[in-house]
Amino acid sequence: MIHFRCSPTPTRLQQVPPSHSKYDVSCISTIANVANEDKKKTTSTLFQPVFPIGELNTAGFLHVQTQCHLRTFYNKDYNDSINYIACVYTKDGDGFHRYEFAPVS
Repeated sequence: MIHFRCSPTPTRLQQVPPSHSKYDVSCISTIANVANEDKKKTTSTLFQPVFPIGELNTAGFLHVQTQCHLRTFYNKDYNDSINYIACVYTKDGDGFHRYEFAPVS
């Protein structure tokens, strides 16, 4: 299990409380100042890597507390600048985003 640490600040990805989300999704944001390994709390910052069969150097990520897959998308709501938004809203294994990593040599 892993924690995503975001730069330039040392914050970590954590689920945003549902009252802050206007859609039927659980948003993930860089609001956690410390890692939280309690899998039962909504403030958990744990993610489980998921490695698709037959896709080398590729991983998806499952938010441990919600059991939902991490997805990212673009948001152009802020003066036409593109921002990356992360959310967890699908429990469909085929619906998660795959992130490709370069092999270490």
